[in-house]
Amino acid sequence: MTETETPAQETRPAPEIALLGEGVLAGAIAAGAGARRADRAAASAIPGGRPLVVAASDGWDAERYPEVRAACAVRGLPWLPVRAELGRVVIGPVESPGTPGCVECAELRRRLARGNPEGHDAVWRRHEEAIRRRPSSWLTPLAAGLVAALVADEAARLAADGADRAARAARADRADGADRADGADGAARLAADGADGADTVGGSAPGPGSARTRGAMLYLDLRTLQVTAHRFLPDPLCAVCGGLPDDDAERARIELEPRPKPAPGTYRTRSVADEMPALRKTYVDAESGLVRDLYRDSQGGIVLAAAPMGLRDGGVESGYGRTRSYRVSELTALLEALERYGGMAPGGKRTVVRASHRQVAGEAVDPRTLGAHPQSSYRLPGYPFEPFDEDRPYRWVWAYSFARKAPVLVPEAYAYYRVPHTDAESPRFVYEISNGCALGGCLEEAILYGILEVAERDAFLMTWYARMGVPRVDPHSARDRAIPTIVDAIRAETGYETMIFDTTLEQGIPSYWVMAVDPGGEPGRPKAICAAGSHLHPETAAENALRELGPILTQLVQTFPEQRARAREMAGDPSLVRAMGDHSVVNADPEVFDRFAFLTGSTRTASFAEPAGPAAFGNADLRDDLLELVGRYLDCGLDVIVVDQTAPEHRAGGFSCVKVIIPGTLPMTFGHRHRRVEGLPRLYEVPRLLGYRDRPLRPEDVNAHPHPFP
Repeated sequence: MTETETPAQETRPAPEIALLGEGVLAGAIAAGAGARRADRAAASAIPGGRPLVVAASDGWDAERYPEVRAACAVRGLPWLPVRAELGRVVIGPVESPGTPGCVECAELRRRLARGNPEGHDAVWRRHEEAIRRRPSSWLTPLAAGLVAALVADEAARLAADGADRAARAARADRADGADRADGADGAARLAADGADGADTVGGSAPGPGSARTRGAMLYLDLRTLQVTAHRFLPDPLCAVCGGLPDDDAERARIELEPRPKPAPGTYRTRSVADEMPALRKTYVDAESGLVRDLYRDSQGGIVLAAAPMGLRDGGVESGYGRTRSYRVSELTALLEALERYGGMAPGGKRTVVRASHRQVAGEAVDPRTLGAHPQSSYRLPGYPFEPFDEDRPYRWVWAYSFARKAPVLVPEAYAYYRVPHTDAESPRFVYEISNGCALGGCLEEAILYGILEVAERDAFLMTWYARMGVPRVDPHSARDRAIPTIVDAIRAETGYETMIFDTTLEQGIPSYWVMAVDPGGEPGRPKAICAAGSHLHPETAAENALRELGPILTQLVQTFPEQRARAREMAGDPSLVRAMGDHSVVNADPEVFDRFAFLTGSTRTASFAEPAGPAAFGNADLRDDLLELVGRYLDCGLDVIVVDQTAPEHRAGGFSCVKVIIPGTLPMTFGHRHRRVEGLPRLYEVPRLLGYRDRPLRPEDVNAHPHPFP
């Protein structure tokens, strides 16, 4: 996302500029912006006073930036880099001592936004000297003059911002004095001053005179002379301007706040869809955004959107949206990307606890209650996980237990699913993914949706492992006609019939398994594809599952012919099921369709008209819905534990991010050797409790086939 920018036309007092650098750009800035040139291009030559320091280069040269930064930090001066990068000139970001969002942050965001950062790095290493020293051949006097005008304009904006900040600080001091004399009136004035000129998601846009390189860069395209702005978020891990607080028990403590709902059946307290333009501006930019771009497609009667993010380890993680409109799908994809960003590694606090479980047992969750891999998996050559050892040190993070009403420690590798583990003395003992991770417009909302994701996956796996003959639901019993419409669209586009099964478990949280089945059994086509959904409203839960099903089915129909041979191999040898996509492929093999007989042969039926779900969650306040939800797990003897994963990047959009952990529930895993059913006695009791068995399951009763969750 870019926005065209032009220099402001109004006249402002000429700010004081100290110029470091030589060449075409430096000459143009000196002549066109009234800058005072230093005797030599060294930071130590910055003249006296309180100037804006501009460091200009005709090449892609950042070699002296640390020296300039250090000199400006000593005197408390802002500085603005200006450099030519092959076919463009980059202005900014401005660095102000003590303010997050520096040049190093911008470079990190730019690197992660590139489609091929490793290739870019390789070219730089090979040609670094030439790229840094050689001026761009497109750098004309006309372009240099435009750069000078942009620098002059930006210097005036920065000076105006500085004056405005000083005035607000003075007002705050006066308000603080008045507050001591008259608390209520002083606090009101202080709040009004603090809101003055705010630039936040969902708030007003920056007014005239606001700096455009604070947390952003201006690009001048040397071919077209178009000027675009590219915002970025400060990096909290930045060695120059970042810094995270230590993780501790007090930060993990949760006090739920009242959250009035727009309507009893609405479980989001904030209309984020109305904020999409501001969210794009905050998060999406092909050059420097946390999210590179938003992509659209349509599959299986559903609109699909993707939001890819570059990761520090070189990988790419994407959020996806699957709804009935492009707008909502793009929003969903963006929010899911932000959720994934929080769940992968600590971004809001620094892990500091390293201890054995025996040392912290009194205030830690017992990892053995989270589900372990089969002992046969741990014995496999090269298996990346080791059995849990209560005397071995691990890294722990603080979370909040609703059962204990107190902070507890949980293993870091369980709280964050992509955290790097290079310490051989602190190995991982389980495979973990984004189970229970959720984003919300407030903490209460994030926790609620984290619980729903745990419920969805727990219900699906419980149904599969215990082969429960759950009721089949007639899609036409739904009051929302979207459900039969999606079913009809899948049939019309693919020829597949869709079955819906009610997998709701003992907590009474509406959960559904949906399955598309090829009725004709045509050669080369996948026989069955599955998905799942959970929500406080039954019809929404089923619709969520159908939204997932359509695109997955469409894609697999296209790719299955070339994967059928592998599907046959995996059906005979489940150890070959190693990645997430393998689970859908192996269970799409027509030869294994009898594995679904416990579903297709069930004689139980249900309808969406049954009132068990929404009536209990129709409160006016979301906190009450959440307390009801948590209470159902506590009443079943299960704890609800919350890790607050919120990072500064989430707060930039006003979001909270969490991981919900419910020990005893079945965790979703991918790769058959990674299944985690050991140490979970609830798996053996719930089928009998729900009336699907007349006795507890025995270990040999547990479904030994790879699950079909996509």
